Amino acid sequence: MAEKNAQSVDDAIEQVADQAEEGLEGVKESLTKAQRSMESAKTAIQEAAGKTKETAAVAAEKARASLDEARKALGEARLKICGMAVITRDQA
Repeated sequence: MAEKNAQSVDDAIEQVADQAEEGLEGVKESLTKAQRSMESAKTAIQEAAGKTKETAAVAAEKARASLDEARKALGEARLKICGMAVITRDQA
């Protein structure tokens, strides 16, 4: 009887060990999926950041072009004002 109990205890231990191993495999698979998901998220964030920098660069270039146009327009306005001042002074 003791031998039979020892055998059933050994079987029970082996069964619990198998279940634990299966459970650990499931945990490992879940952790692997989580890691892949985190890597995908990180990649997506990095790609979005890259696009934001590109968008910012385009916006900065457009702003520079607009400032150049404004600078030219102000220069032309200054020349016209000076021209008007000369005419006004001549008339006085």
